[in-house]
Amino acid sequence: MQVSEKKQQKRTTTEQKSEQNREFTYADAFGEEIEQIYRKIYQDLGEKDVKHIEKLIRFSKKIHKRGREKIANSRDLESFWKGIGMLGGHYVMEFAIGHMVMHGCYDDLPGSKIHSSTWKWNNSMAESDWIVGHNQYHHTHTNVIGEDHDFGFLVFRVNEKQKWNPLHLLQTPVFLGLPLFVTPFMSWFVTTSKSKSENKSFALSNYTEAIQNTCKVFFDNYFKYPLQAGSKFPKVLLGNALAKLYANIIFIYMLGVEHLNDNLTSYNETPDRSRGEYYLRQILSTLNYTTDEKFAEYFLGGINIHTEHHLFPDLPPNRLAEAAKEVKKVCKKYDVPYRSLPWEVAIAELLYTVIKYSLPFSEQGNKGLDEVWMNLRRTVENVFFKREKASTHKVTLQKSGETYDLSSSQSILESLEKQGLQPRYGCRKGTCRACSVRKVSGRTNLEKGEPQPSVKICIAKPTSDLVLEL
Repeated sequence: MQVSEKKQQKRTTTEQKSEQNREFTYADAFGEEIEQIYRKIYQDLGEKDVKHIEKLIRFSKKIHKRGREKIANSRDLESFWKGIGMLGGHYVMEFAIGHMVMHGCYDDLPGSKIHSSTWKWNNSMAESDWIVGHNQYHHTHTNVIGEDHDFGFLVFRVNEKQKWNPLHLLQTPVFLGLPLFVTPFMSWFVTTSKSKSENKSFALSNYTEAIQNTCKVFFDNYFKYPLQAGSKFPKVLLGNALAKLYANIIFIYMLGVEHLNDNLTSYNETPDRSRGEYYLRQILSTLNYTTDEKFAEYFLGGINIHTEHHLFPDLPPNRLAEAAKEVKKVCKKYDVPYRSLPWEVAIAELLYTVIKYSLPFSEQGNKGLDEVWMNLRRTVENVFFKREKASTHKVTLQKSGETYDLSSSQSILESLEKQGLQPRYGCRKGTCRACSVRKVSGRTNLEKGEPQPSVKICIAKPTSDLVLEL
């Protein structure tokens, strides 16, 4: 009997090890394919990537100067608001550019004079504190409660794993009002995050650089430039304040949506046992969001392609979209959820998360809230956006003979890209005709009368099954 039990125990142990090995094999194989994407792109980095960031830096400086001039010299509201938009845009770009530079994206590129150790940005956060708190701790312990201080920004409860206290009842109005005081808040947060991550005790001396940066931002915007404007002091003061508010609103929602979403995975401890498992955690705990491509390129600096940024933090922002196409294919192959939302939907999800966890509800209460939220979302979409229920059509590609599903709510190009294909395209607006292909049969929403022999797949949506010469 004892021998039999020992054999059974040995067999059970062997099976458990075998199961663990299968899990490790899966993670390692997944991780190796993700790693190959990084190596391929990294080896291609060079002068063109340096020129891209230099172009953005010049543009940021230009709209900074022009924005201040327009605010001071405006003679009508239109010119005044343009100045506010330019100055606010500069502040958004300052963060987006600095964020990538301080990840070391350009440290080793040939011909680059841009280096993470010498970069100075025009905002209140201390650069050295940001590099430690963000690069070393947030990226290492993403969405790990208590280790990743970006998860809730030391103040907000955004997950059921975080302990509730009565002060969280105030977090919704505080979060909504955060753009009004984000300049001192982020300065405090970044330095405090670094201190907490390094287990340092509170000391006012830790905040010297943060206080200096905050004072400079306030002095420049609310004293220096308004005083230089002389009799235009009130107008410049107001314009600067509105530009900072505009930038702060974008800043909060360009950062908050990436990890603080109730549908993303969070952890009680850092679980990685291999590089592959690290990559898996970054994908499961991070959200991409989509918006206007030009706006994202110039003002968001690749931050919206956040999953790939977390996988490859030292890749320049202009390479992240390229990486995303390959990462999606690998995720599909291994059945790993890849999360992406339109920016406005991601913002709505973020606000719901903030509201939901401000309340001391049990798991059952949270489920009730989720049901109310989903019903509300469907009602808003149906009433205000009048979205028709998407239907599915088939497309057969003549050259390969393969068949794919197309959604009637997306362009043919978008549907094919989501399934790992990379058809040729140019402007994505139906202007350049680079994506135009011959249509053998079927119809799209662009054909109101007689069927057309070709179709611009970047803007055309299917209304029937299609056969394309592609």
